[in-house]
Amino acid sequence: AKELFEEAASVGEADAQYNLAILYANVPVDNDELRRNEALAVLYLYAASTGGHPGALMAMGYRHLHGYGVPQACTTAALNYIDVAKGVASIYSSGMPQAVELVRLNLPQKDRKVLSSSELNLFVQIATSGDSTVAAAIGKRYL
Repeated sequence: AKELFEEAASVGEADAQYNLAILYANVPVDNDELRRNEALAVLYLYAASTGGHPGALMAMGYRHLHGYGVPQACTTAALNYIDVAKGVASIYSSGMPQAVELVRLNLPQKDRKVLSSSELNLFVQIATSGDSTVAAAIGKRYL
């Protein structure tokens, strides 16, 4: 598998570069065929991050934030995290993906106040009229 990843990485495949970075950073036991190599891990992470790979961007952001194998630089970390955040925001800007099931984590089901349909309709009408406070409350109701 390593040879296939190296072949794909050599032509700029970001997924392969990311996988090689993870491989080189996490070799549990050195052997004759493969040794842990932090420099290669950072090199492949950097290549994958310039290719826009979200995992590589997150990993490089973390490394720069804490100075693991790279110079510690909060601005560089933030730039990596911002690229990932933009990608996530673009997914959610057109609405919630169908695969995401909304669950309100901070309130047990038995403790939720149940609104009658007339109360709910009133809040929805107020929210659609432009009251952002009520619109936010309605949004939180469904989270």
